[in-house]
Amino acid sequence: DGGSSGGRRLGAGSGGSVGEVLSPPALARQIHILHLVRDPRAILSSWQKLPGFQEFNPHSPGRKAFEIAGALCRKTDADRCAGLAAEGRRLAGKTGNSDRKVRYTLIRYEDLAREPEGTARRLYAQLGIQLPPPLLKWINASTHVASLKAGAAVAKFQRFTRANAIGGLDVAHDPHATVRNAARIVNKWRRRLSPIHIVAATRACEPFLRALGYETDLAQLVPAAYRLLQHPFVEP
Repeated sequence: DGGSSGGRRLGAGSGGSVGEVLSPPALARQIHILHLVRDPRAILSSWQKLPGFQEFNPHSPGRKAFEIAGALCRKTDADRCAGLAAEGRRLAGKTGNSDRKVRYTLIRYEDLAREPEGTARRLYAQLGIQLPPPLLKWINASTHVASLKAGAAVAKFQRFTRANAIGGLDVAHDPHATVRNAARIVNKWRRRLSPIHIVAATRACEPFLRALGYETDLAQLVPAAYRLLQHPFVEP
């Protein structure tokens, strides 16, 4: 939200990190950062399905999952800490040499997926913006595919998904589709990632996962044979 000239909204394209948004020159006198994060193991699961993505795939060694997940978590946690520090300075009334006031809100993708309407209402309330009814309708349609009624709505939805599909893939298999049964895919990574990749990513990111309330108990995530694996995660 920026001064007398009105609010300016900064999306992912505006900077590669929270730190870049906070860096001089000041983009606005008041900034509210909405930081969307996701379980890094779910991100690995998505990456391994992308055609042509060479950095990580289902056959990558556990060591590779450890390295990629660790780098991802360190970057995300650095952004989180920068946002929390800026928010702390605002609450303490200490903005340094700048008049800029920063608000920081972290949003877990999993919470947004399980309760999209409630999360959207809370976010808009924090921003002091009225949530438009058409947006609520779009949120419901985009995150609850099965909620569509039979008839014209289904036909319209099918045309939409065909138009947005890539390479003939339907909405259930297109990694770039814009429509999902969001709540059903939150924990799909537990079935799609190999046990060795789950162990490696969990070990690499454990402090970060705990800080954000994600499951780290390997007894709940993988068969017993994998729980004693140590880096470099050689297959048993």
